[in-house]
Amino acid sequence: MEPFIDNPFASPKSDTPNVAPEAQQQGYDERIRRNHLRHERGIKAFGVLYVLGGALITVAFFVLPLVAVSEMPDDSKVNSLALVITLAAAMVGIIQIVVAIGMIRLKAWARMPAVMLSILTMLGFPLGTLIGGLCLVLVLSKKGIFVCTPEYQRIIENTKHLKIGTPPIVWILLPILLLVLVIAIAAASAVFGL
Repeated sequence: MEPFIDNPFASPKSDTPNVAPEAQQQGYDERIRRNHLRHERGIKAFGVLYVLGGALITVAFFVLPLVAVSEMPDDSKVNSLALVITLAAAMVGIIQIVVAIGMIRLKAWARMPAVMLSILTMLGFPLGTLIGGLCLVLVLSKKGIFVCTPEYQRIIENTKHLKIGTPPIVWILLPILLLVLVIAIAAASAVFGL
């Protein structure tokens, strides 16, 4: 009896050459990173906006009230209350900067504080509502959660050749934020005669 040369029940043979496991992993990492690149870029962009906002808050609530206190009468209760409020608000700005840096670096610990900051940002209608809402969508989505994991950090390390650009939302919101800063400085100098 002649042996079967073509077994119809055998697994199909591939015509592709064997690929090294490292190359397979690299291809897998690239696909994952390309799928999550928009979320990565968006979270980093909101981190930059939150750094700028935190800097603005810190400067506004640290410098301006101190100037106002110097113009007030020498009532120690009013001055000490103003100093406490000033330092508390400045601390909020510093905390926002720290959380924003965590967002830029895609750290997992920064996700929940970013959610709280986004909720607070939403109180500033209409621009704050837009910024906070978009940030919440990015940070709380399935892709946003994965982007902040150690696994994704490993994928970033393996795919450093993929470059991410600045999203258009940053180029739209940055001039608005800078305009608000200029208006705040002009208003402060007009009020306090600086």
